[in-house]
Amino acid sequence: MPETSKECIVSLLDDTTFTVPVKSTLLGSELLDMAASHCKVKEKEYFGLLTEGEGYKNWLELDKPVLDPSQDLPKSIGPVKIYFCFKFFPSNLHMILDFMTVDLLYLQCRQQIMKGEIVTDPDTLYELAACALQASHGEYKKS
Repeated sequence: MPETSKECIVSLLDDTTFTVPVKSTLLGSELLDMAASHCKVKEKEYFGLLTEGEGYKNWLELDKPVLDPSQDLPKSIGPVKIYFCFKFFPSNLHMILDFMTVDLLYLQCRQQIMKGEIVTDPDTLYELAACALQASHGEYKKS
C-alpha cells in the first residue's frame, strides 16, 4: 500500500534545503516547480529531481506522484532527501537565457569537480579556478 504522506528534504545547488510534507497526490513536476521557485529559476527544462540510495541514483519521473512506488525512493525511516540539479546540460552556454541558470550550472559543475565526478586535467582545472576568481573578484589590478 503506497504511503499517503512523507517528509522530503529538497537540497538545492547553493547548499540550502527546504522541507516539504509530500502527500500521495503531489506530482514530481509540482515538486520541481517548488524547487525552481526557491532558486528563482525560470528555465526549468534543464533540471530534474534526483534521489540516491546505497549504490544507486534515480531521477524522479515528473509525470508521476513523488510517493508512487515506481519512483523507487530510498527505503529509510525519516525524511527522504531529494536533490534539485541539472539533468540536461546545454550544448552551448549561449542557449541559456537566464543568469540564475548559468550560476546554478557553475555551482553544480564546481561540486562535481570537487567530488571527483567530473575529472579534468590540471591545466583546465587552473583555468577554471582563474575564471571563478575573476568572476567573483573582477579583473586583476596592479596596485
